[in-house]
Amino acid sequence: MDRNLVLGVALLAVGVAIATYSTLVDPDALPARWWRAREAALAGDLAFVRAKVSARTVLIAQAIGVVGALSLAMVSGQPLFVLVVPFLVIGPALHLQKARAARVTAVESDVEAWLTAMASSLRTDGSIGGALAYASRLSTGAMSEELEVLLVECELGATLDDALRRLSERIRSPMITGVVALLLVGRRTGGELPALLESNARQLREIARLEGVIRSKTAEGKGQIWVLGALPLAIALALRALSPGYFDPLFEGLIGGIVLALAIALWLAAIFTARSVLALEV
Repeated sequence: MDRNLVLGVALLAVGVAIATYSTLVDPDALPARWWRAREAALAGDLAFVRAKVSARTVLIAQAIGVVGALSLAMVSGQPLFVLVVPFLVIGPALHLQKARAARVTAVESDVEAWLTAMASSLRTDGSIGGALAYASRLSTGAMSEELEVLLVECELGATLDDALRRLSERIRSPMITGVVALLLVGRRTGGELPALLESNARQLREIARLEGVIRSKTAEGKGQIWVLGALPLAIALALRALSPGYFDPLFEGLIGGIVLALAIALWLAAIFTARSVLALEV
């Protein structure tokens, strides 16, 4: 077996062993701090979308996949296995982002009914806590689940203000943040809160209509992004099949590796930039 290959595999194994040891033994080490922060953020998103898999399972699977791809690239001598690494790292994040966006959309679609129910309850009861419980019983789907979490937190001892703030932090939606701010300010200052909620519900109805128009106009552009994003990879695979040694300079030497890494980084940056351009907000 090639001595350089053995050395590469050995160095990879040593690096993985050191990172694992420092993560398990020293809680203040950089890998351990990064792991805890990443696990906490991922756990929050997975809990929000009601995923059944744990954050630690996802991170361990990603780590095993990355190490396995790099090991296969070294053992087989096929650098193409390295191209799998970005998909292993970014793929789950994109899938989770899509699931989170879908759930946020489901929550926002019920905000109008939620505010209307709260306004109706406040006119007869006058208590925001009672209005939230009443709206939770009338709501369905994702909004009902989020309101149930809020009510459970209040039953466990959290103040209503803190529970509302956590609702806003959990959903991370400008629409929900605005509604929570309205409830918090109205709870402190008093005033005609039912009328404000009804007015807010009418405004949200108009915003939802405008967002529907924007989605219909940008749907074709989003499809084109994925087609254009996959095109460079398809061309690269076709050229490699037609001319097996065409890309060899990219996998030989430091300069080739830098050029390849830069090309992949620019490719991913172009996809994310195009997505952000089409992510219009009303």
